[in-house]
Amino acid sequence: MSKKLVKTVEETSATPETFETKGSQSPEDKVTQMNAAREARESRLANDKFGFIGESMKDGKTFKLAPQAQAIVDIIKNAEEPLTRKELVEAMGSKVTTRQPMGRILTYYQKQLVQVGAIEIVAG
Repeated sequence: MSKKLVKTVEETSATPETFETKGSQSPEDKVTQMNAAREARESRLANDKFGFIGESMKDGKTFKLAPQAQAIVDIIKNAEEPLTRKELVEAMGSKVTTRQPMGRILTYYQKQLVQVGAIEIVAG
């Protein structure tokens, strides 16, 4: 026999008022606040510059990268100057094969690429 884990609404003493928090924001205010935070984050990230600093090495040890990550390193390495996030994502379109959005792929690999010493990200 399995135990009953969820109580029905009739079994609880909760009312809709129980779940309302006093002084909370309206849904419209929450959406506005979330959009403002998203825009601030995107504008901050848009100014970041990605630069090549070396092969995929850390403490003298060479790392083998996933093909997508290696493609990102190659794009940055072949660039004449550091690339903005937007420029890098656009360049990835012709070099990286994926079904995911390019920005998502970059976000996924960027921490690993910095940790192994292949790239650096300079806040703009």
